Amino acid sequence: MWYKILFSNSDIAYGKHSKLVDILVDILQTPFAPKNIGYYHEKDTNNYYLEVEDVDFFSKIIQDYSAAMCSKPQVFLISLLKYPS
Repeated sequence: MWYKILFSNSDIAYGKHSKLVDILVDILQTPFAPKNIGYYHEKDTNNYYLEVEDVDFFSKIIQDYSAAMCSKPQVFLISLLKYPS
């Protein structure tokens, strides 16, 4: 499932988009975490995308970051985190 996260300019200035990478890496290091995940950035925008298979497991992140379910983006995305790569 794909989710779109729109960060404000102030969110980006405070590094909230980077903090999510840290959170996802921490999750991937736990033994029972789902291992299929992607986190992407749409170049020159404040649009970020989260791709997860286990929506229930990531529901708190989806809620905390006000991520909205969307279809797979049809634009060029910069991969910030992809596991497995």
